[in-house]
Amino acid sequence: MVPSAALLVAAGERKSAMQYLIGAGLLDQRFRVVARGGDVVIPLKEMPAELPEGVEARQADAGIFEGRYSGDPYAAAVMETGLDEPLRKLLPKKWEMVGRSLILKLDPGLLEHAFEIGRAYAAALNAESAYVVLGRMRGKYRKPSMRLVYGKGGETVHRENGVDYVLDAASVMFSSSNHDERIRMSTMDCTGETIVDMFAGIGHLSMPIAVHGSPARIIASEADTDTFMYLKKTMEANSVSSIYTAVNADNRELDVADCDRIIMGYLEGTRDYLQKALSMGRKGTVIHFHEEVRHGMEEEWRRLIVDRYCCGRVRAVSMRKVKGYSALSDHMALDLEVLD
Repeated sequence: MVPSAALLVAAGERKSAMQYLIGAGLLDQRFRVVARGGDVVIPLKEMPAELPEGVEARQADAGIFEGRYSGDPYAAAVMETGLDEPLRKLLPKKWEMVGRSLILKLDPGLLEHAFEIGRAYAAALNAESAYVVLGRMRGKYRKPSMRLVYGKGGETVHRENGVDYVLDAASVMFSSSNHDERIRMSTMDCTGETIVDMFAGIGHLSMPIAVHGSPARIIASEADTDTFMYLKKTMEANSVSSIYTAVNADNRELDVADCDRIIMGYLEGTRDYLQKALSMGRKGTVIHFHEEVRHGMEEEWRRLIVDRYCCGRVRAVSMRKVKGYSALSDHMALDLEVLD
């Protein structure tokens, strides 16, 4: 997305030119002025018929503003798609960016216009690709259910809190709404610790520790071959291979003992792996346990995990909501400390 026209003006004449263009209603305020050498390029709705006396300027290539849109993406989509009024009202006001990949949830009435909508939002948000969500995560490896509607798709790099995650948003699960939990993991002092990540994905929760937490060693297990490939690429992107070992296997096959910290960042059936986690720990080991929990059942869930699934061998240090998961449930996390 670019403005309709652009004007090249000497930097010293910027103020006079801007005052005139704003007064004439010609400045396209969706874009920022760009400096180029000793000049500036000003975005316009259309070229002016004349300029104030003493201001020298010439037409410039508006393509310089590609990727510099700073206006409301929803407003841009309204203008760019040309949809009828009833459909305009259905355009999404929220979206997710994973690296340079844009993820949209569309009302069913908009699906036949997915290409135009994806193109408009991608241009406004400087995205290389746009996907439309088709449903919830699929299968035991929680594969995204989405369709590419604009761009080439494929690999992207999502940078967050000094960590680079390498992935294909259409084939690997990555939730930007888990941002706060990833930040929390990055702030923990794990100096000298040995850590096991039992459901590593691309290192969603263990990579922030590797980059910021000063551990001695992280062993990360990921069973899905595609996701494992991106876990290896994420390791390389963050230069942590000296302390981070990735294993392409079911985490029940891990041969680890006496570790200091265990991450269980998976939501479905995670409790069935708690005995394996306990076998890899010792007194004082901390287990970060995640699961989907129905609203109002939080305390009952905590007691069930501590007393039944861990046989009273742990105490709950903290319990927190990571995010809403569905209309009836939340993504919850328990920090457990092993007692013996």
